[in-house]
Amino acid sequence: MVYSEVATPPESWSRDAHVIGASGSVAALLGLTVVRFPHRRVRIAWFLFTIVGGLARASTAYLHALLGCALWFVFQVAHGLVAWGNGGGSVAYAAHAGGFLAGVLASFLTGQHLRVREEVHRDRGMRYFERGDWHAAIGEFTTHLSFVPRDFEIARSRAQALALGSNRTESMREYRRLLHQARRAKHSERMAEIHREMWSRGFYTDLSAAALLKFAFDLAHHGRSEEAVGAYEELSVRFPDHPGADLALLRAGELLWEKLGKLEEARGVYDRLLAQYPESEWRDVAEARAASMRALAGTERISRPRPPRGSGIWRSIPSSPQGSASSLRPLRPPRGG
Repeated sequence: MVYSEVATPPESWSRDAHVIGASGSVAALLGLTVVRFPHRRVRIAWFLFTIVGGLARASTAYLHALLGCALWFVFQVAHGLVAWGNGGGSVAYAAHAGGFLAGVLASFLTGQHLRVREEVHRDRGMRYFERGDWHAAIGEFTTHLSFVPRDFEIARSRAQALALGSNRTESMREYRRLLHQARRAKHSERMAEIHREMWSRGFYTDLSAAALLKFAFDLAHHGRSEEAVGAYEELSVRFPDHPGADLALLRAGELLWEKLGKLEEARGVYDRLLAQYPESEWRDVAEARAASMRALAGTERISRPRPPRGSGIWRSIPSSPQGSASSLRPLRPPRGG
């Protein structure tokens, strides 16, 4: 209101008119945008009308926030000058311009301009990533992480860009770092997401056998069956002589069959268990389930097989890492014996 009174001619009819200051506050937010988010892109609508030929077109376009807000400010000043020359108007253009400048000043006073570098490289990197320019994206992500080292999503995108850019060694190292970071923070969802991406790209973790077994059990317990299958299978690949390796395959087959409904993959896991661990104490269970799946192949309804009680294959299967370690060690016959 103060800006409007100062910028309105004394003889104008609108000098004593009441003004609502909401538009000035919005203009201040635009001034903040210029300082805080100059690198962002905004979507604007435009309309074109030509008298000659009667051509009319309308569409939208993307502009940098700095350019878009600067053009808006110029238009407000121009409209204000025109209104001044015509003896005033019903729109407080001076309040718009004043609010914009106040927002710019307040942004500098509160140090908002110092935070721009924390996001400019992030946004550029995401644009490069979306275009498939992996090397440029990696460079921008690396610079951003030097300012904000705990940005998980950007670190994850950097690991993805490294893998897609054929730098698999560095990508695996970055994935492992993120996995340990999520593990220290006890963030199970992030651990599951990272491990799923690693397993899909053929990367192994550097977790110990005990940690990997507990990780797989926790994933299954929280309903992350697909990620748990990957963790169980990784255990059997990296630690084939571990006492829980055969049980890990059995658990993976169970999840594939009962939770995910992937019959062929489950049968492949059971066949692998039988071939890799011919002396496993879980051999009878695996044989029964593999035979049941072969018999049920091609039917719509697949149910869990129930061996007759009293047979050698009816036994409880431990679902926790503690149960697997205690049950397997005394019962496993020595290899070659």
